Amino acid sequence: MDATVELIREGGLRAAAPAAIAERAGAGKMSLYRHFDGKDDLVAEALKDYLPQQLALLLGPWDAPDPRQRILDVFDRLARVADNGTIKACVYVTTRLEAADASHPAAPLAVTYKNNVVKAFTDALAEMGHADPETTGRMIAMQVDAAVVHAIVYGNARPVHDARRIVEMLLNTA
Repeated sequence: MDATVELIREGGLRAAAPAAIAERAGAGKMSLYRHFDGKDDLVAEALKDYLPQQLALLLGPWDAPDPRQRILDVFDRLARVADNGTIKACVYVTTRLEAADASHPAAPLAVTYKNNVVKAFTDALAEMGHADPETTGRMIAMQVDAAVVHAIVYGNARPVHDARRIVEMLLNTA
């Protein structure tokens, strides 16, 4: 499962070919087919298993007592990753964009992942007493996506810092 996620992270859904997965995992290609009906099912299962790790990777420890700081910490962590040049696109977004067919078994996992991210932000905003936590939670999640994409395109953390400033403005509009 880890090999599948690693390959998607490195090269997108197309990189997660069964032969490449088997080689990375040190397994036989046929053993994959004994456990899964095909590549799409393997990808879906791998992403399902990886969901808690991806959420932890983005949200971090999520244990700061101040909910505002928990939200801003997400952008601070992203900025550090962008600064050191290791920022990567989200495997759920990558998979959903490359598997354009909504019937792909992994497609609902992108929605599940995004809903979990929005819920974390929404819960923190509600804890702050924000006037519209649902809308603002979605807006903050969109800033995460924009920050990551632009940091990858431009090769630096400036977009993440810009997104953090936008989020600070959203947090101040309680």
